[in-house]
Amino acid sequence: MSDPSDHEYQFNPRVAVGDVEPYTQRATEASATARQRLTAEYDVSYGDSPLMTCDIFPASSDDAPVHVFVHGGYWRGRDKADYSFLAGTLVPEGITTVVINYDLCPSVTVDVIVEEIGICFDWVRSRMGQSAKRLVASGHSAGAHLLAMADIRSQRGKANALGIDHAVLISGLYDLRPVLEVSVNETIGLTREFACQLSPSLYPLRPSMPVDIVVGGAESSSWVGQSRDYASHISARGGCRILEGHDHYSIMEEFMVPTSELSRLLIERSHG
Repeated sequence: MSDPSDHEYQFNPRVAVGDVEPYTQRATEASATARQRLTAEYDVSYGDSPLMTCDIFPASSDDAPVHVFVHGGYWRGRDKADYSFLAGTLVPEGITTVVINYDLCPSVTVDVIVEEIGICFDWVRSRMGQSAKRLVASGHSAGAHLLAMADIRSQRGKANALGIDHAVLISGLYDLRPVLEVSVNETIGLTREFACQLSPSLYPLRPSMPVDIVVGGAESSSWVGQSRDYASHISARGGCRILEGHDHYSIMEEFMVPTSELSRLLIERSHG
């Protein structure tokens, strides 16, 4: 059994949770059901790389709000197809849902992925931003980090403004320095310099859009601490929302239930 006092346990959710296969299987099945039920455009390119693609699940109204989801996977894994189930909840609520891919480590570095997120939002705004009522985003784990860091990059004049009206950051990492001592860094390849440069919590900048910070109460204490500390750092409205009983993977299953707390939060934020 893994030791909760161990650094790997604290900062590697697969170690903390143990058997993640049941979560993966349920997500695969729910996503397949959503793809069968909904109309969509698949593998739409938003950039030059073959992995800079997205799946678009349109709502029935041309001026529907647009919700963009950025998946996690410690910057080195997962795929947009694993998360089609979000569209199964959001599209029936009148929300166009865009689930994106991006290049992965070690083929690229984390800073390149941050840049790709900015390019993606440029593309989304140019394609559907003029007609959409709102542009809202959410990200899980590394996806939450990428949204936060892409916003900082834009504020520092290194990219265009993301143009997001609201963001929901779920179980994110905001100080990357602890990742240096985790086994996954063999693939990610962070150096101390890059870990500092790519840590949203180390910048004296508040997000350019309203943000909700959410984390599972059953995640490791250090992972929960990342969300608590970042919520305090940016003075997030409502502080840090802790969903009791949820670990790093079960928290995403909230989106399989349209009436769940997290589903209702995304629906409310998307409609404004």
